[in-house]
Amino acid sequence: MYKPAVGATVKLFQVGTTGYGSAPTLLAQTVTGTGGSWNIATFTCSPDGAEVYLVASGGSTGLSANPGISLMSFLGPCNALPRNVIINEVTTVASVWALAQFMKPFSVGNVGSPSTNTLGLANAARTVANLATVATGRAPGNLLPIGATAPVAKINTLANIAAACIQSLGVSSPECQGLFTAATPAAPNNVKPTDTLTALLDIASNPVHNASALFTLSSANQQFTPVLAAAPTEWTLAVNFTGGGLDSPNSIAVDSLGNIWATNPSSSTVSKFSPGGVALSGAGFTGGGLSSPQSLAVDHTGHIWVANAGNNSLTELSASGTPMTNPLQVIGGGLSFPQKLVIDTFDNIWIANCGDACNGSGKAANLSKFTSAGAALSPANGFTGGGLNASKGLALDALGNLWIANEGTNSISKFSTAGVAVSPVAGYTGGGLLRPVSITVDAGAKVWMSNPPGDSISSFNLSGVALSSSTGTIGGGLSGPRGIASDSAANKWIATNHGAAEFDAAGNVLSPSTGFADSKSNSPQDIAIDNSGNVWIANRGDGSLANSTLSEFIGTASPVMTPFFGPPGAAFDNMINANGYFSFIVVRTISPGNNVSNPPGYLKPTATANGNGTVTVAVLDSHSDTTEEIIDYRLPGALSNPYISLATNRFLQFHLTSINPGHFYNANILFFGPGTNPTFLKEVVWLSNSTNLNPTLDVNTLAPSGAAQYFLRYRLFPFNVPGNVFTIDSITTSP
Repeated sequence: MYKPAVGATVKLFQVGTTGYGSAPTLLAQTVTGTGGSWNIATFTCSPDGAEVYLVASGGSTGLSANPGISLMSFLGPCNALPRNVIINEVTTVASVWALAQFMKPFSVGNVGSPSTNTLGLANAARTVANLATVATGRAPGNLLPIGATAPVAKINTLANIAAACIQSLGVSSPECQGLFTAATPAAPNNVKPTDTLTALLDIASNPVHNASALFTLSSANQQFTPVLAAAPTEWTLAVNFTGGGLDSPNSIAVDSLGNIWATNPSSSTVSKFSPGGVALSGAGFTGGGLSSPQSLAVDHTGHIWVANAGNNSLTELSASGTPMTNPLQVIGGGLSFPQKLVIDTFDNIWIANCGDACNGSGKAANLSKFTSAGAALSPANGFTGGGLNASKGLALDALGNLWIANEGTNSISKFSTAGVAVSPVAGYTGGGLLRPVSITVDAGAKVWMSNPPGDSISSFNLSGVALSSSTGTIGGGLSGPRGIASDSAANKWIATNHGAAEFDAAGNVLSPSTGFADSKSNSPQDIAIDNSGNVWIANRGDGSLANSTLSEFIGTASPVMTPFFGPPGAAFDNMINANGYFSFIVVRTISPGNNVSNPPGYLKPTATANGNGTVTVAVLDSHSDTTEEIIDYRLPGALSNPYISLATNRFLQFHLTSINPGHFYNANILFFGPGTNPTFLKEVVWLSNSTNLNPTLDVNTLAPSGAAQYFLRYRLFPFNVPGNVFTIDSITTSP
């Protein structure tokens, strides 16, 4: 018999906004009484729509207090709260899996996001209501769309694993200690949890670890049914969605609001789903020349660009799915059975064309380029050379170079931003490449391809040198791998015959031998990651509408800002961030003897993203006189363009520190632009002996309508400090 916790402390929190897993604001608290009842009547949120959640800790379900009890119910926006709420094991599983990426680094009860990804957190909170109903404490959720399928048995089994500890005699009981031991992550993060909430987060974050041992614990107290009949190989949760005109979908993309878009070649339509999986496209969007659409991408305005293999054209749709182009309006430029479409930081549209190998047209595989107005920038036969052959996959690197997967010759190609082939005539080969069809560039500057016949993936560096072996990288459930994507931690996610496979930045396998499985997956084709850390897969199925679906693996990946216009980066402004963290390029230095140790060119700092949209970049200054040091930087873009491409209504914030705090420094960050001969606009000043360590450069009133070109000038005035090391860190952007 299930016994509620008496004497548990119930706290109502508003989510943190200073980083992932940041400290929340306590709004109210109470203690559970007889029967586990509680009431919170008065509290105030700021703003009104802030996301809020409940955590219940401690109390007793039996003869003694159990400090290992910790449960959560995520409620959603403060101005739309339910009147009655259950906090139990099911709501905890739903909350933890959906919000996992916003609970790390973890302190019990902390949920937060950087200010630049509050939308990702809000979308994750909405996902909770697909998994569980907080008013009843049961799965599935009350907002699960019609036709969607949630993994109810898996949710209940996880809930029973926690219930065994919660319903035990205390934290030292075999049930609690068994859970805490089995949930302890592998080294080097092998900190043993001491409460059920932390244990469940450890399981969500390490879904393969001790999966069978954890399943065994679920039989001790089966409070929730139905349950799994046998131990799973992993503990991911996948929801499956239908409708919206899905008809053998083969390509997906995520827009800035977290909506999911998919192409349907069979019916020449495009589908749209909300972040919660609600179909928004009826029977599918049509018109605008859509004809066997193969892929799509989202531009900076939120418009959707679609590559049509049926009539060798492009279609532009508004954010509501309305055609912005007339049929066959955007043609030419070498379009020939267009396959993958990507958009760069300047809203140029690039397309990999399969050509003769796919349509018998006699036209060679090539690369097309169009402006955001649909004007062709590539010649009539497209950009050719570099080994292009039956080209299927396409991706951008941090400098705007194009990388293409060539199915026809087991090779990949590289082209510059001007459309000039960088790779040799035969392309780059080796590394186990075998009819590659999809390609991605990760935040660690590595290029990855999927090889369906080889059940493998291959990796190369940006110079075209193979990093993987002659057989590629295998394992992790790779079976007929197709779409490949990278998250902001540089982990690779691959759509496979069984669902998804995951590999870390170094290519080490993270998924089990069977992959992350979704029982509803059927011929997965493409894969995408959203700003909540959800992994989405387009399932082509068997050609029937019933088996044409989208799968969503909940909260398993590191969030990325969507849409992205280069390598997927941490979830903050990708107009600025191009490779997961800031990389600066020195435009020029002005100092006696040019003594700055970072030479002109790509500055490769020793820097790592900390998950909060911040980085540390070291600027080394070796001179020891009192002469002013001036360095002009830009953020990534074309190497020939020494400026920042900055959209309107954005600001940059600088946190400046020195490793020699006993010395005096005076630093200026100056904002220049727009134009090729920019003028000084504004500056912020930092003094090492002041308290102003977070100067903000607000450019809202400076940027004209549309995108413009700017650059930053860093000026340091050292005072007789030999070997000075000065850092600029926590550079953040915000819409």
